[in-house]
Amino acid sequence: MQRLVDADKKRLADEQRQRADEEQRRRLAEAEKLRQEAERRRKEILAQEEQRKKEAAIKTALATVSKRVALVIGNSSYRNLKPLPNPRNDAQEIARTLESVAFDVDLVLDGDRAEMDKALIRFGDRLEKAKVGLFYYAGHGIQMSGINHLVPVEAMLTKERDVYNQLIDMSRVLQQMEGGGADRVNLIFLDACRDNPFPALMTANGGRSLTISRGLAPINVGTGTLISYATREGMAEADGLGFHSPYTTALLEHIPQPGVEITTMLRKVRTTVVQMTNEQQVPWDYNSLLGEFYFIPPLAAAATAPPPDNALTVEFHFWDSVERYGTIPDYETYMRRFPNGYFVDLAHTRIEGLRAKAAATPAVEVRQ
Repeated sequence: MQRLVDADKKRLADEQRQRADEEQRRRLAEAEKLRQEAERRRKEILAQEEQRKKEAAIKTALATVSKRVALVIGNSSYRNLKPLPNPRNDAQEIARTLESVAFDVDLVLDGDRAEMDKALIRFGDRLEKAKVGLFYYAGHGIQMSGINHLVPVEAMLTKERDVYNQLIDMSRVLQQMEGGGADRVNLIFLDACRDNPFPALMTANGGRSLTISRGLAPINVGTGTLISYATREGMAEADGLGFHSPYTTALLEHIPQPGVEITTMLRKVRTTVVQMTNEQQVPWDYNSLLGEFYFIPPLAAAATAPPPDNALTVEFHFWDSVERYGTIPDYETYMRRFPNGYFVDLAHTRIEGLRAKAAATPAVEVRQ
């Protein structure tokens, strides 16, 4: 009889231990889940704080720059040529990006010859009081006899003189930009190095072949000017399979980076485009700038240093210390100091787990 009683007691004790083990595992799993959620939230809040500090530092840095103006043109909806999918998208996003780095932007989408003429005149007027001028063009462009021309959306060339009557000679852009002296920074970005859209002109013109070459030609620039092409001279670029061309995609990635001088930025653009196009397209530039130029100047050292502790970071550091020692008094101290803290539920769970563990541990008899 006593043997049956002992066996029953052992079975009940085993069942109690099993239930206690299961409850302990449940509590530990719950505590781990709470810990992971608290850690995720901690990282999220710290990342938001870092981003806020960075945005404030960028705003401070841009407040110091001289007046900047830009003319951005994107021609996609050609009336007499095959439309281009990207230039309109490219120009809109470039305009937004330039505005975010303190440029006063004039945006022209699907411009005809009259609209582009008026925009260039406005650009010249705005440049008079500016220290930085930027021209960006995405759309069709051709070179004839070494001269580059931008193609308005209504252009339809059938003879040689149409080139001069219907297109925009790039020299007009340079004339507007280079009249401000060497102290002005002039930046030109041409996403227009596509194949000749007027192949008929190669044989038209009374049997005499015109010298219309592939891609765009190099441009002789004055002091203080930088010209960046989507690809090197005489080569055609890809329009891109996505929302933007590869060249503009790279510009959009690298323009907003603080503290990157423009020559370094353009090397990064070149590397990005080469990788995106499997080495089929290599952006090129011609540079006669006299000094350094930054779209976003280097951020002040104080702005990039770790931010001072606020209420959240104090709590996070305190919790890390509590977790390192992991005693009931430590968790209780945390709850008293941060009664509405992010880790209060986890602290309760930790304390319950420690008490359950202590209750399940048999006392050690000390013999005298």
